[in-house]
Amino acid sequence: MKINKSLEYKTIDNFNFKGKRVLVRADLNSPLRNGKVELNPRFEATAKTIKELKKKNARVVILAHQSRPGKADCISLKQHAKLLSKYTKVRFIDDILGFKALERIEKLKNGEALLLDNIRFLKEEYKPSSRNKIVKTLGKHFNIYVNDAFSNSHKTAGWIR
Repeated sequence: MKINKSLEYKTIDNFNFKGKRVLVRADLNSPLRNGKVELNPRFEATAKTIKELKKKNARVVILAHQSRPGKADCISLKQHAKLLSKYTKVRFIDDILGFKALERIEKLKNGEALLLDNIRFLKEEYKPSSRNKIVKTLGKHFNIYVNDAFSNSHKTAGWIR
């Protein structure tokens, strides 16, 4: 049987990340207890990917979510950044597509990581398309996309151009 090489899965070992801006979709959705995000294995698992990218001198931006709009646990990811930083340093920015986020993305240095705020704050999160505002705004700022959130693949699949 002949295998189509273009259909083979790629891992972070297949790329040179030095100086590249990498958008990582992570699954940091976590239970809350008394308004505080609980530490769970997702943080350590995501940190492994981020650490590896940082070690390869990538400029890492993490896109993640917490809950769904209208629910009490749909909160900012500021607490998530603190928990993630227990495993690897991550800066938090309380923006996603605005000037503050884009400016910080442009200023990232090799080996640094930034967590954007809750992607679920944007209605476009629920309308995957290569033409939506998320893709149009963020897409031009990144060289590589890493999906580290298999459970959300159905949402981001429509973003691929």
